This record gives sequence, structure tokens and C-alpha cells, in this order.
Amino acid sequence: MRFRMSRPVPEGVKSYRVTRDRAGRWHIAFAYIPAPIPGPGNGATVGVDRGVAVAAATSAGDLLRVPGLTPGEARRLGLLRRRLSRAAPGGGRRARLRAAIARLMARQVDRRRNWVEQTSTTLARSFV
Repeated sequence: MRFRMSRPVPEGVKSYRVTRDRAGRWHIAFAYIPAPIPGPGNGATVGVDRGVAVAAATSAGDLLRVPGLTPGEARRLGLLRRRLSRAAPGGGRRARLRAAIARLMARQVDRRRNWVEQTSTTLARSFV
């Protein structure tokens, strides 16, 4: 298995966990408590409403939308799902199609998770 270190391992790590997701990717997570994010100290506050049509709306007037698949990726996902519905159960082609669908869905999940992390960090750094 190839290993790519995406960031340095912080000091004080005592344990780790190795996992494999549905898309077949391996991940290693180190148990570490990061330092808290300091607030700007400007006394500004914001309210956040979660919604259906818009992922979140702030009291400052910002509408926050979650990124998804690109139109090309969405078209490919539809094509793969149609091909999966026609594939014979238990076949090798069905397994390959399920893996391809899992990779596309994992990409969407990664984008959403990244958006949540970036948005929450931005809000924490901008208000109180």
C-alpha cells in the first residue's frame, strides 16, 4: 500500500486508527486534541439558520450553499446507476459499477465535509 503523508504528525499523539471507506480508500487518523481557535474579540455575534433550499443562512445576510457534484459528475452518476440496475446480481460488472458509484458518492461526501469544516472555522474566526 502506498502512503502519502498529507500533513506532519503533531506532537503528543498517543494512538491512531486505520480505516477503509466504501470507496476503497485507506485512511489513518491520529488521536490528537488541537488548540482552540481564538475568536477575533470584536464582540460581533451571528445567528445561523439551517434550511432545506439553502444549507444555512446567517443573520448577517449570507446564504451558505453546500457544494455537490458537478453537472458532469451528476450525469455520470445517473448513467452508472442505470447500468447498475441492469447488471446481474452477483456479477463482476455489478461489483465494478458499485465501486464506481461509491467513488463518486465519496467525492460528494468529501466536498460536503470540507465545506462544513471551512464554514464553521470561518464563522468561529469571524464572530466573538
